[in-house]
Amino acid sequence: MDMHQRMAQAQVAQAEANDDPDPVVFPGQPVARLSDYVAIMKRMQTGDMNGALAQYGLDMMSYASVAQAWGAKMAADPVLTEKFSRMMA
Repeated sequence: MDMHQRMAQAQVAQAEANDDPDPVVFPGQPVARLSDYVAIMKRMQTGDMNGALAQYGLDMMSYASVAQAWGAKMAADPVLTEKFSRMMA
């Protein structure tokens, strides 16, 4: 697949994600959907850190990479960040 074709596919995927209120951001990963990440964050806010992580098969080490990946994705995508904010409210 050439670079132009990959860029076109990425643009289509981004447009679809922008239309989806609960996009799959990391397909095939335990915390793939925005709602998954929001669920972890909300449960952690209640003080149940271990339960929040265990629900998705994570430990503190794996959570660090999940949080970093989501943080980077939201920093690069204001639409996703706005959806995250709405879901967290």
